[in-house]
Amino acid sequence: MDVLGNRGLCAQACRLPYDLLDEKENILNKGYLLSPKDLNGINFLSDLIKVGVKCFKIEGRLKSPEYVAITTRFYRKYIDLILENPNLDNNKILELISKKNAKTNMSDLEEITQVFNRGGSFRKSVTF
Repeated sequence: MDVLGNRGLCAQACRLPYDLLDEKENILNKGYLLSPKDLNGINFLSDLIKVGVKCFKIEGRLKSPEYVAITTRFYRKYIDLILENPNLDNNKILELISKKNAKTNMSDLEEITQVFNRGGSFRKSVTF
């Protein structure tokens, strides 16, 4: 599957239904859990960094240059903020990205959601 994706032939595993299981294999959630319209994980950055994630992939193939630029800018901004302030939790990050910018009268959340072209979906929390 990776070989095909690297050649521009995405197998679209993100569009398949999955079961989310706990360690005892009880089903916690099921459905299209990797839907591309839900890939905005900026409000989970703090937890992801705390558990040791060192690299984030930003979906860019077949996206507009504006999407890639805005998404990269906001991820860089909030990754740097978290690394400089390790006590920031996801709730504080969500509060910061939801705050209106005086220049644009939009929050970072609104701006990143607006440029996302698959329905503008953004989950504030994940329910398991």
